[in-house]
Amino acid sequence: LIFEVHSGWQSSFKFLIAYALVVMVFVQRFLEKGSKQQANVTFSSWRESMGAVLSQSSFRVNVITVFLMYAAFIAWFTSAPSYYIDRLGLGADVFGRIAFLTTAVCMLSGNLVVSRSVGRFGVKKMLQFGLSISLIAAILMGVSEFLGLIDVVVLIMLAFMYFFGTAFIWTASFAGAMEPFDQRAGAAASLYGATQVLGGFVGASVTSFLSEETLYPLACLLFLCPAFALCCFCYNQSRLDSD
Repeated sequence: LIFEVHSGWQSSFKFLIAYALVVMVFVQRFLEKGSKQQANVTFSSWRESMGAVLSQSSFRVNVITVFLMYAAFIAWFTSAPSYYIDRLGLGADVFGRIAFLTTAVCMLSGNLVVSRSVGRFGVKKMLQFGLSISLIAAILMGVSEFLGLIDVVVLIMLAFMYFFGTAFIWTASFAGAMEPFDQRAGAAASLYGATQVLGGFVGASVTSFLSEETLYPLACLLFLCPAFALCCFCYNQSRLDSD
């Protein structure tokens, strides 16, 4: 936000490049102080690990979930400036504050609820709850657009509701994906992270084809992602219960 207002949007990328270089140097320096033992990783061993990881249905469901929901997450932040700035007439600095506060508050509050509830309800219930909350928020976004109720306050409330749900999803999907693994936890985590980043890329790419005249296209995308993830989750649960 500071870079955007005082130095132009290009300065944000310069800062990120410098930040990435510092982190790379920091990681390389401290990793060298760790274990000197090098794993003998070959293509066949890598393929075996990936096959073992993907053979677990719970991992597949959770990685599909994080792919879809991270796509929705990035799609929102790619499209949101056009709605807040172009349609509602807010300045870039005001939008930056709104985006920061909305994300920070909903993630903090969501994670607080998850930490207090996961022991009682379990990871699967938390995942279902998060997907359902995000699904309802997407429906309300479409309804609000249809009724002509979209303004700054309504959009902030809908965004908060949607990403409050994702706070449950990030925690529950990662825990569910890692649960079956012990020896191959590293391979599972790397595949999970790569899929999450791929979801963000797909979400950002898809938004470039969406019309920004109304909220309907974005609302449909935000609806389809948790809806499909919830269907995959329920289908997998029905298979497990039948077995």
